[in-house]
Amino acid sequence: IYDFRSSGERRRADDAVLSLTGEGKALGAAHRWTAGAEYFARAVDMSSWIYDAVGSDNIFNPDPAVVPPSTSGAPVARRVLDHRQDSLFARDAATLGRWTLRAGARLTLARESAFDAGTGAKTARRRAARVLPEGALSYSWPAASAYASYAEGLELGGIAPAGSGNAQAVMPARVARQAEAGVKARVGAGLLLTAA
Repeated sequence: IYDFRSSGERRRADDAVLSLTGEGKALGAAHRWTAGAEYFARAVDMSSWIYDAVGSDNIFNPDPAVVPPSTSGAPVARRVLDHRQDSLFARDAATLGRWTLRAGARLTLARESAFDAGTGAKTARRRAARVLPEGALSYSWPAASAYASYAEGLELGGIAPAGSGNAQAVMPARVARQAEAGVKARVGAGLLLTAA
């Protein structure tokens, strides 16, 4: 029988976006554009958990054992991650006939501090400025379209699980890349088929 306690864990994410969208024509193509700014913050509080053996019993025992809790002190929750991002972004979709070209970029400044859950000591401080591009090209028929796209984004790091050599350590954020190509077709009144 084990006494497991991990109190005071908390995860919070705040996001604020201000954007402006417009439409117009230029160079013979119809444009729909968006530009803006975003602020994102993520904080994670964790405790150094208690996981102590306090006795033994058999699950088939008709009179289950009553055991006292661990004598270890209550776990104390501490901040393990403070992550903030400031971003400026712009994207445009230009349509000319059956072709649509989408292009954009996001400039992101990320600041991150990681802390030890047991002591509260700072274990890492990271700063990074990244330009994250995105683009897509599509061709449309009356009931179908073909497309290809590529995008980059900033993926927040996870927290190492219990039992690992670096348990509760915060992994750094990293750039995620996605490329996709496919075909979409509308069949009948309410069916959309996609192959990607």
